Formats: sequence, structure tokens, C-alpha cells
Amino acid sequence: MTRSAHFTWLSVAVIILFGIGNMVMAGTIHLGLKGSYNRSAYYDPTDSHWKNIRGYGGGVYAAYAFNDSVAIRSEWNYLPRGSHYTTSNFDIIVNAQYLEWTLLGSLVPSDNTSLRVLIGPGFEFFNGGDYQTSTNITGKTVTVSDQIDKSRVNSPDISFILGVEYSRHHLIFDLRYTWGFITVYKDNQLLENNADVRNRALEMGIGFEL
Repeated sequence: MTRSAHFTWLSVAVIILFGIGNMVMAGTIHLGLKGSYNRSAYYDPTDSHWKNIRGYGGGVYAAYAFNDSVAIRSEWNYLPRGSHYTTSNFDIIVNAQYLEWTLLGSLVPSDNTSLRVLIGPGFEFFNGGDYQTSTNITGKTVTVSDQIDKSRVNSPDISFILGVEYSRHHLIFDLRYTWGFITVYKDNQLLENNADVRNRALEMGIGFEL
């Protein structure tokens, strides 16, 4: 590479770093707390017997606003996950807990700065759980409960998050959907023919900016 080319690339790098530095210096940081109501279910394209279950979560977040239109938000959330599988003679309820870290872009779609679009990845770390199975044997229901073996769970789960949020004074309301990409279990731990399940969740949250 010639000396002039080196100088050109160096100039471009300086301009980019200078621009990023100005954005960071001009930005603002927002901290907050949040709680959420969740409806989660396992997704299996070959089996429609998985239904959603309800749960509650909570966490903390830090948002860095570059300007009125663009921000980055990082969250740590404690979330419920799981699902309810039911047939005429078999029933299983899975309750799992995850610690989630997200890195979301927060974008204003119009001049209305109170409404934002949230988009980005999430990483969910399995933190334990249990399941309960009920089997109908000759008219009698037999129920068994057990803990989920951590060694058989793929963790972290990598997910894609898309949602919207509305802010009013110090209150923030958001609605988001989470698509998990990773198979939840490494083997047929829960159901022999339903090992290839993935997490899905609809979350309604309310936050308070400190």
C-alpha cells in the first residue's frame, strides 16, 4: 500500500473515530427497572400440542441514547420459560427459569419520540426448573414431578427480539416477541418425539426510568 493510501485510510479512521466520539459525548445514559408478564411456549413445527404458560419476570436496564432517534439498550432480566403439552392421555407442564441479557437497538420510526421500535439479540442462560407429567393409565391419573437436568439443556439460548415501547414521563410500556433459535434440550429428556423444541415468548412489560 502506498503512502498516500495509508494516509487516506488513516484519515478515514480518524474521521470515523471522531464522529463516534462526538456521538458518545453528546449522548445520554438512562437507567431503569422493569417488570413483565410473559406467555411462553415451546415451538415444534411437527407437533401442535405444545401450549403456552404464564409467568412473571423482572430486571434492570441501561439505555444509551445517541440522539432523540437512536439508542442502544442493554437489559438483565429474570424470565420464566416453558410450555404445556397435552393430549387425551398424557400431560406435561414445564417451568424453567432463565437469566436473559439483551442488546437492543431502540429506534424512533417517526417524529413521535414517545414510540420506539426495539430490535436485537437476546442470550438466555438456563437457571433451573422442573416439570410435571401426568399419565392416564386405565382410568387412573399418575403424576410425577422432577427437576430439569441442567446438563441436558442447551445454554445459552440465542434469540431474536422484536417489539415496541411507549414512554410517558418516567414510565415505559413495552410489548415484545422472542424467537429462540437453539434447540432447548440436547436429547429426548422430556418427550421422546418432542426433543427439537425452541423457546417462543410474548412479553408485556412496564418499566420505571430512574
